[in-house]
Amino acid sequence: KFSVITSTFVYCLKLINEIVENDLYFGISARLIIRTIMDCYVNIKHLIMMENENKKVWDEFIEYGLGKYKLINLKARTNNNEQFTHVTFPVIEAFVNDEKDEEFLNIELGNFKKSDMRAKFEKVGEKELYDFIYDYDVQFSHGHWGAIRESATTICSNPLHENHFLADTDFVTKC
Repeated sequence: KFSVITSTFVYCLKLINEIVENDLYFGISARLIIRTIMDCYVNIKHLIMMENENKKVWDEFIEYGLGKYKLINLKARTNNNEQFTHVTFPVIEAFVNDEKDEEFLNIELGNFKKSDMRAKFEKVGEKELYDFIYDYDVQFSHGHWGAIRESATTICSNPLHENHFLADTDFVTKC
């Protein structure tokens, strides 16, 4: 429990540091980072609530995450495709086999404990956080049209083109 909470906190600090160091604040990347921080926050609150019913939930959370890494590693191994530069497969394999041999590590598809993020936010009393920040930031991480319209288009300067927008190929729009 202590390791999960403190490591998650440090992960969030590192994310905030990336916003600050790179002066991202209102950029697309910052929105993705804020969404990730909210995921971490709600996951920890949810795990604390679940602990009352399941004392092993912290270990299960760790195993779930390592199972996700196992799946990535197995796909790469199966397809002989370890060329992606930002994925370090030997590191993933080491983490997967860290606490137990990978043959004994389960792979779960979907979200941890089949949970839905909106339901998690509601359960831990953070519905407004979901409604007004998280749901907005999700638009950017999934590439939905509203986020694209806000961050990658600009209004045409020709007054005859009423409400006409263009792709922001000059990177003028700052969101």
